[in-house]
Amino acid sequence: MGAELNTLTRDFASVSAVLERVAAYPKYKDAAGLGAMAYALAEGETTVCSDPAFDAHIRIIKQAIERPEAFWAWVAGQAHSSDQQQLVEAARRGHRRGGWPWDRAFMQAAAYLAVIDGLPERQALPTVPLACPVWVGIDKHTPAGKIALRQAATQLRIPPRQLAWASFYFESARVNADLSGVWFRHETAWRLRQVGLTYDAASELWQRAWPRVYELLTSEAATLTAHLATDTVLSKVQQNLDPCLPQVAFARSAQSVPDPESSERLAPEEQPDRNNYAAQSLHAPLEQLAFEGFS
Repeated sequence: MGAELNTLTRDFASVSAVLERVAAYPKYKDAAGLGAMAYALAEGETTVCSDPAFDAHIRIIKQAIERPEAFWAWVAGQAHSSDQQQLVEAARRGHRRGGWPWDRAFMQAAAYLAVIDGLPERQALPTVPLACPVWVGIDKHTPAGKIALRQAATQLRIPPRQLAWASFYFESARVNADLSGVWFRHETAWRLRQVGLTYDAASELWQRAWPRVYELLTSEAATLTAHLATDTVLSKVQQNLDPCLPQVAFARSAQSVPDPESSERLAPEEQPDRNNYAAQSLHAPLEQLAFEGFS
């Protein structure tokens, strides 16, 4: 889908139509997981390397970050199917357009995983009408969200970095259908360990903190809701998207990101087999697969 959406224009109708289409499919976050760890390693964070089944791939993307032109030449030669070729080319163009360095690493990881493991099968989801919880969009990526998280951390006596990452994984990164594999779980577990949390501890922390964050964001969320409800904005939304009026309050569900520390939380058919995954990713000798024409 990323390759198909590469011609996106910036007018409201085009952007809203694309967002609606993307929302109708499950999310695969493995490229973000692998790319985030590779970027951290490139910045000198060696703690990402703790498991031989994963470390070699992280180092490959680290090299891709350091030698992008050599990487794109290599990965293009590894793309044999038309789907792989389209994705690699779309990722390459996105990488060249720039952006945050970690986002560019995600694009390299996406191309790498596409040629190593193949592309996941796309499965459209049934439409499920949901309220749009405005306050969760005011997260640590926004000035107001950062202030609210800092205030909540102070009031609840929680280390700010713990609250920031708990809010990210248990709120900002939540989706209605997540089919991510081991890479996103691996990155989640590593990131939480860096701030002294296990998955369960982070979950409990956010369950304790979110009502305070919600309360601190009430005024900001109400202002944003009022703006979105203006005739001009509302008419554009109704013309281009299924009705989804923003609401400050919403019913919370128990669904969250998969537990990276325990596969018991997943249905049997969803349980990751780390050994099989490692074997699949290393279906050719790693030195030959990764470094011919790239090192």
